Amino acid sequence: MEQVDQAWLLEQAQSIGEDDIQRLLHNIEGVTEELSDVEELHELKPDVKIAISMVQEYQDGGFKEIAHEKVQAVTYALLYLLDPGDGIPDNTPGIGFLDDFAIIVLALEMIQDEMEAFKKWNREHLKETYHL
Repeated sequence: MEQVDQAWLLEQAQSIGEDDIQRLLHNIEGVTEELSDVEELHELKPDVKIAISMVQEYQDGGFKEIAHEKVQAVTYALLYLLDPGDGIPDNTPGIGFLDDFAIIVLALEMIQDEMEAFKKWNREHLKETYHL
């Protein structure tokens, strides 16, 4: 069995291209619905929303304090969540979302520093935009 760690996630994420990132950004509602519908994933929702916002700002050219490979990793993890037939099919009773949870947690742990930088950047951006 393969070891699922951040190196594994980065390797898997190498296949993520711009079309995949756009697909994620067009499916934000699907991701948040999935997080809301699955009790085991509820606790991840606030951080996932921040991660998605960060990816959006990265794509828009505003936030650049994250490596592209980490954007790919977050995208891979969230698209994995949307795939019902992934490593452990989502309809497997009791454990169907265990792999989704693990992969999202790996991605979020990988970008903790960038998420903190993004929150700071976002506060400053709002201050500048609204002259606060």
